[in-house]
Amino acid sequence: MEIKCSFCKKAITVEDNYCPYCGYKIKEEEDIPIITSEESVTTPKPEVKQASIPIETEQEKKPKEPEPKVAPKEETKPEKIPEEIIEQYYIRVKIKQYDKKLKDHKEKIDTFLSELNEEELEEIKDEIPKLKEAINRLKQRRKELLAEKKPLPHEDLLEERKKIRKQISNLKNKFHLKEIEPHVYEKLRSEYDTKLKKLNEKLKDKYYFEENWQKLLKKDIEKQEEQLRILEGRLKVGELSKKAYENKINEVNEQIEKLSLLLSELKL
Repeated sequence: MEIKCSFCKKAITVEDNYCPYCGYKIKEEEDIPIITSEESVTTPKPEVKQASIPIETEQEKKPKEPEPKVAPKEETKPEKIPEEIIEQYYIRVKIKQYDKKLKDHKEKIDTFLSELNEEELEEIKDEIPKLKEAINRLKQRRKELLAEKKPLPHEDLLEERKKIRKQISNLKNKFHLKEIEPHVYEKLRSEYDTKLKKLNEKLKDKYYFEENWQKLLKKDIEKQEEQLRILEGRLKVGELSKKAYENKINEVNEQIEKLSLLLSELKL
């Protein structure tokens, strides 16, 4: 005789102590349903409900219009720097160069006079006048550049910031030497820091200007370097003579040197 498991409802025999399908223990006292001849031995398949398919209206069947594409934002082009500003920066770069050369020449003369003996000095006696002459030329060029030097935007703010930073440095030293009381140090430090913060806020325009200019200078240097390659090509095909090529190459190299000097100055 076949019966149904009271747990999983599958057909089992009366001799089974455990359901072979689900492992359920068959208890004798349970009312176990008996399968009649009309009932199928196999477990009936669950009724599968057919998913309802929504009917699209004519309006819904129309393809959706594509969303308008948003064009990517173009990178802001660097603003052109006025020629007079460029020239003023270049004057400052050249003055720095002259100052360095003057210092080097003077140190060399001092070394000759202090460290060399009479015999060695005799051997290089012609060098010292040459160095002195070079110093005089540099001084004259520096003087001419100073006459052309004009104030730049934010230059006064930079000087003020330099002054405050020096004050802060002096304040720290005096405090460490215990020449200033803690409450005085805190009061002055707070005052200087506030001034410095305000100055840095005002100098934001300067940083933007220099960042913008650096981009322009890099592009200009790339253009000049490309010009060198083009000139070389013109020489090889016979468009330029050797002399004309060298003249143009010198002009381009001078321009690259000037641009590179300006770029290095802005990166300081």
